[in-house]
Amino acid sequence: MVLKNIINSSAIKRFCAIGGIVLASTSYAEEFTLSIDKYYSPFMGADWMIAGLRGYQAMDDILFSGTYGQLCPRDTYLRAAKMALDFSFSSLAGVIQHEVFGHGFRVRENHLSNVGYKINVFSGHTKYSSVGYDALNINRRASIASAGVEGTSVLAQKVEQTMLAERKIDRRDAMMYLVNSLDQSVFAFSLETNWFHPDNDSQLYINEVNGWYTDATDPLSKKDLKLKVAWDWANPMIYLSACSLFNYLWYGDPYITFTTWHIGKLRFMPTTRTLLSPWGPEFQLKLNLYSPSERYYGIYLRYGRTGGINSYGVDLHVNPLSTFMCFTLSNIVSAWYQPHILKNTTSIDAGNKYGFGEFLRATVQVNKYTAAFGELGYKTSGFLQGTPLSGNVVWRFGLTFSLDVNPKGADKVCEPMTFPPGPCNL
Repeated sequence: MVLKNIINSSAIKRFCAIGGIVLASTSYAEEFTLSIDKYYSPFMGADWMIAGLRGYQAMDDILFSGTYGQLCPRDTYLRAAKMALDFSFSSLAGVIQHEVFGHGFRVRENHLSNVGYKINVFSGHTKYSSVGYDALNINRRASIASAGVEGTSVLAQKVEQTMLAERKIDRRDAMMYLVNSLDQSVFAFSLETNWFHPDNDSQLYINEVNGWYTDATDPLSKKDLKLKVAWDWANPMIYLSACSLFNYLWYGDPYITFTTWHIGKLRFMPTTRTLLSPWGPEFQLKLNLYSPSERYYGIYLRYGRTGGINSYGVDLHVNPLSTFMCFTLSNIVSAWYQPHILKNTTSIDAGNKYGFGEFLRATVQVNKYTAAFGELGYKTSGFLQGTPLSGNVVWRFGLTFSLDVNPKGADKVCEPMTFPPGPCNL
């Protein structure tokens, strides 16, 4: 039934058909993952959207790499048209992630009925039983309202992680990253108009959050939400991604490289994100560190204050945790102190509680190009991005494909920019 609901949109069917074609060409792609989990979470959706992106990149480099390094006006215009196609692809992937693996994830978690999706290239809508929705705990309703941007945030952060690991930003990764990363800004800054979101998820989120607090003055205003979401814009990866797009348009360079800071022998890059929890926004600061052997240490710090209630959290990522022959272990441990959101009470009576989560992933290298993985974890009740609100066992398994064959033109070295652009190379 869940699968039937997910694929009942003709746009999704078209996307899957195109995805099947582009995935067949991924002998030119670098790496992609196909995974599945219990609720078809944002993490599963992000893996599938990035797999589609890798296939799209492969076909693009095979068929349309002729303008790389070409500085004449004709090729600049062709690249501008190509970027419009990149934007459309990234937008469609973002809409599917927002609706099916964002709102749909929280809807499936709460077992609502009559679920359906309307998916277009630049917009979408998730429908579900209004009676079932009204019967939910108010914190669960708030989580459904913000689940769309929760989904696109997860997708943006997975693309970001690839950029940080490779210290390279492909301009199509940059487009996918910006479209999904800025979806949350559109969510917050479209509060004064219905042009972007006719169903106005952001206003629904504000109403549900404020409904949980008992004070006469609403603790989360439109202005507060906009100011807190502006924390997203402190992320340096947004500006590096924008540079990658400009570099492609003007220089014809398909990617840029960048350097990170260093702490001793560790290379280091801080990034930021605002998380929309069921009781109000939280600020997240992600400290991304890489050892000389490229072992990843991620320390993610969270803090929020809404209606006089504070919340804190920390996540520790280690990848790989250990390796043995063909086996690799990685681990994520999370701890938090936040409101007890599932007590069916108001903010005064709920109180705060501690919670934790532990997620262990085991990967086995099947052959040179394929690895299989399984992840098993458990979390106590509470908000943790991309996981159920209640205490739950979390599992995920899948395959990762590493098919590193450079497409024609991928390593093109561009000439220095000139103005006006030089003559065409025919």
